[in-house]
Amino acid sequence: MRGTYLRKTIVAGFAVALMATVAPALSTILNVQGTIDSFAFPGSPGPANAETVGLTLKPGDVIPWHYHPGPAYVIVTRGTLTEDDGCGQVREFGAGSAFSEEPGHIHQVSNLGHGSVSLYFTAVFPVGSEDAVFVDAPECH
Repeated sequence: MRGTYLRKTIVAGFAVALMATVAPALSTILNVQGTIDSFAFPGSPGPANAETVGLTLKPGDVIPWHYHPGPAYVIVTRGTLTEDDGCGQVREFGAGSAFSEEPGHIHQVSNLGHGSVSLYFTAVFPVGSEDAVFVDAPECH
């Protein structure tokens, strides 16, 4: 990832991985975390971190290909967020809409509009892992 995808900003949790790889205009407006003693992850229940991050994406910002090791939820509060799974499914979410991501689902999100997009992202993920894992674009079959 070169050019507009590079940025190095030190903030906690999701924002650390996120800011290291996305467009320069992305800003974090909230980051809170907590721990769940026991969470029913498929195949490996155990302790989990829960995190909520508020983000603003300026026009052209992209959060590159990634997946979440646990469930993730997004609420869009301003603008239109575009999600692309790389295999032909592109979805748009306007202000007031929400969506969820299944663990392991590779996708990228972007702001293709002319105004800013604001959102709140909540993830539950195993203790000792990150809330997002950045990867190459998916191979579609």
